[in-house]
Amino acid sequence: MPNSLEKTGFMSGDRVFAELAAGPFSSALLLVVLTPALFNAVLWLGASLLSLIAGTDLWSGAVFPAMAAALVVSTLATVAIGLMILHRRGEDLGDVGWSGEASPGFFLYQAMVAAVTVAALALYSVLVFTPTVTLATGSAPVFKAHFDLETMSASGHVVISIMAVAPLFGNSVFRGYALPRLASRAGLAGAIAISSGCYALSHAVLGLQAVLFTFFIGVILSVIFMTVARQRLWGLVAGHCLFNALIPILG
Repeated sequence: MPNSLEKTGFMSGDRVFAELAAGPFSSALLLVVLTPALFNAVLWLGASLLSLIAGTDLWSGAVFPAMAAALVVSTLATVAIGLMILHRRGEDLGDVGWSGEASPGFFLYQAMVAAVTVAALALYSVLVFTPTVTLATGSAPVFKAHFDLETMSASGHVVISIMAVAPLFGNSVFRGYALPRLASRAGLAGAIAISSGCYALSHAVLGLQAVLFTFFIGVILSVIFMTVARQRLWGLVAGHCLFNALIPILG
């Protein structure tokens, strides 16, 4: 599929990819979008029920690295499925947001996109999410404890998963692959809502607060991807990785 875009207004609801005709959602697209969401939602529900029955917290201590690993494994499985679908359709990574050019201007622009991404996510975390949860519950977001610096330094795979693997593959699946294709069928606002909802559910292993948090993170990333980033992932992923590295500081 060519990677050319139909020039449309951001919130116009017009078709995004000119080559994608409107129609029912394909089973392949639904499979890619829903696989990590359903896997992690079911895993969270099962672990929560066990936690309730056993009277213990399965989301803290040594168990959390396993939860983080489950998140990454399901995302990697989804990417593998997506790559097979791309191959069968004669598409490549350039069709899912990884097109680019080796020029100073391109790299400078992607650095700007990364800075915008970090700023937007940080402002949301500091000014909206953390104060809201603190006001509602009387304490800071529960999952903040999972990003403790000492714990992370002792769990290398957790650091790699949260700071690099999850942003890389999560954005490839939910923004680069799913978002433009959903937009061609459900309109841009609908696509952002669907992809962000599935993105949030894919974090269910981290708890309900993380689902709420990542839904709006998904909305922010989707808006940046479709506007400032010009449907390219380089700067968006770099900014997302950097933001995740700042989570212990931001709360």
